[in-house]
Amino acid sequence: MTVDVLLVWCGLAVIAKFELIILLSAIIISLNKLRNQTTRMDLFIIFFSISIAIASLSNIYPQAFWFEGVRYQLFSIIFFFVGESSTSKDWDFFDKSIIPVLVVCFIGLILYITSPSWYVDFKLSGFTDNEGGRFLEMTRLSAFWTYPYWVSYGSGIIYFYLLFKSYKEGRITTKIAFALIFLAVIMVLAQQRAPIAFVALITLALLVNSLFNGQKRSFSTYVLFLLLILVCCISIVFSFLDQERLIFMLSKFESLIEGGNASFLKERTNIFSDFYSKKITFWGDGIGRYGHEAYYSGKMAITDQQYLKIMYETGYFGIICYSIFILLVVIRGIRNFKDNLFELGIIFFYLMAMTGANCLSVTGQHCIVFWFCCGRIFNKSCLTYKCTSCYSLQKD
Repeated sequence: MTVDVLLVWCGLAVIAKFELIILLSAIIISLNKLRNQTTRMDLFIIFFSISIAIASLSNIYPQAFWFEGVRYQLFSIIFFFVGESSTSKDWDFFDKSIIPVLVVCFIGLILYITSPSWYVDFKLSGFTDNEGGRFLEMTRLSAFWTYPYWVSYGSGIIYFYLLFKSYKEGRITTKIAFALIFLAVIMVLAQQRAPIAFVALITLALLVNSLFNGQKRSFSTYVLFLLLILVCCISIVFSFLDQERLIFMLSKFESLIEGGNASFLKERTNIFSDFYSKKITFWGDGIGRYGHEAYYSGKMAITDQQYLKIMYETGYFGIICYSIFILLVVIRGIRNFKDNLFELGIIFFYLMAMTGANCLSVTGQHCIVFWFCCGRIFNKSCLTYKCTSCYSLQKD
């Protein structure tokens, strides 16, 4: 997707088809996996995906909305089968994601600090909301996108991956330390609650665990030193920002700390208060009916609350199916908690992020990573690989 965005920027939208290539590759891998072995979980996923797609057709709403819902929310589930495939047993997927994310974040940081006029015009052209909303987004680091989801979610995922692998090794190398500090700074500048809260919680959890684990105690020293350097780096970066932007950022973080999660959830829920009077049916109002396509068409939309979107679009059937799926994945993951720690962490991150974003419906929010990690938990080859191989960082 990043390559496609760059091509569009360069005026080469005609050949921006890398996302399609990735999808076709995922289809081939999935079909090959299902041909060799189809589990009951696979059948369940296929059943509820097809059921939602077909049932949605009985509702009267624009076909473009339905297509968007199937394309971005249901079709992304195919990456569960990719994660379940034997080709995904190792860490190559995440190892090969490190450099692209770091490069995009670095370019984004340069654009954010320098803010050339053409870049400001580009960001302003993507906004359709009020002036306050535009000013908020202009204070956020978002690289090539209008909104910072790709950058902040990608940084959070790679941060956790690097920290997790370092935890398994019991040390943090110099290169990894620089990467972790850089990604943390990027997330702070992107100003999104979910990634910041997630990396803070996971860093604290691994730090506390290492303090009480004799074999991992040296890791705690690395983390404490890392946090000290991080504070210094954030202070230095803030010194490069103009006063107006800095004041706005600090006020946002202050409201986050003082208000807490309760006020955040209340704020997010109130945005879509118009839906409270709507009746929830068994099959729902149709997949994609309240997605971004509806928003841009001036229709009722749920753009930042995945749970609410699932509830109204797929009804009680969708709620039950998604709940059963997530419950089975978590139970399966907990059975081998130590080996599935990374995947469970990613799933926890997305479950938390869904309170304020449609992160299972938008590719720019790395929804395929969620399904990929769910598939890895059901991947027996992956579990065997984890149990028999060392956690050595290939990029180190």
